[in-house]
Amino acid sequence: MNTILQTFHTPMRSNVLFLFCLIACSLSAQINIGSSQMPIGSDPGKWRPGQLEALRRSTTLVFLRPSEAAQVEAVQAKLNKVWTISKIEAHTSDRRKEAVDAHPGEALSFLELHSNVIGVDHVPYYYYAYIQLQMDGGTDKKGRSIVDTYARVEVHPSAHTLNEGIIHYNDGLDLYTQAQLDNFTPGLLVNYAKYINDQLEKGASRNLYSTFKNEGAMEALRNSTLYVTDNVALEFGWVKKTEAPVADPKALFAKYPYRYELISSADLDHKLMTETEPFYYMVYVRSSLEKYIAIYKSDTGEMIYADYDAKRLGSQNLEPNDMAKIAALIRD
Repeated sequence: MNTILQTFHTPMRSNVLFLFCLIACSLSAQINIGSSQMPIGSDPGKWRPGQLEALRRSTTLVFLRPSEAAQVEAVQAKLNKVWTISKIEAHTSDRRKEAVDAHPGEALSFLELHSNVIGVDHVPYYYYAYIQLQMDGGTDKKGRSIVDTYARVEVHPSAHTLNEGIIHYNDGLDLYTQAQLDNFTPGLLVNYAKYINDQLEKGASRNLYSTFKNEGAMEALRNSTLYVTDNVALEFGWVKKTEAPVADPKALFAKYPYRYELISSADLDHKLMTETEPFYYMVYVRSSLEKYIAIYKSDTGEMIYADYDAKRLGSQNLEPNDMAKIAALIRD
């Protein structure tokens, strides 16, 4: 069996050939804090000497969709409060060239969308989209370019996005304008940035596959509403890459006896961008055959729970036992 990995990012393309065993390991889950571009196994990637210092000296450019231009100012204001490891600027993706040209000769880092496709016997098979923080790391002893990677956050592509070839062997399609990514919104981007910043400031690392629970913080969910993105109520069929509403969304929460509310990505984004009272929200991401579930506190961006599953075909959909695991932590 020939296995290939081809990686694309917006707006530039790079092709990477990588050999590995699909049975022994897989790519991507939730958030990686480390130097690996494509983490394998349990290693998030060690920082090379001077890598974090280089990021501190850079200006980080963050990109929103062109359709979100009206929110750039508000996002910038929020980022100024939560991002401390470097200078930071928010722009829309269609203004990327102008944003880069405004800093001639300066070190720049980028927090932006990327994608990759894994093919088996030259046939596309696994599709991933993610937000990545990276910058130019110069060249190695052989004169090859180095890309310094700092963080990666998986995002959730819709079935339409997969079927239309937006994450595919095609450079002409722009993720920012054509992809439906359920957990890529201005409010979520700000909170992802805060989480990344806080980990980097501590010099910490985190593997994509790490599970995590803050049991003390989870207790607050006994008396708080958990807002859950409503993409959990879509069942994904891997073979034909289809999505269909589940017959009874309430059945997914049959083992979760606490308050919850299904909420659209747009409504969650509005709450994150406008509300000052803290609340808890759950993000579900289907990343190819894998899924992650994470719970965050809105005002701090703190992750209080994270789980990862890639055990079997079909397990990428939300299941009642996923919520039962969360409920058990609240009861403890």
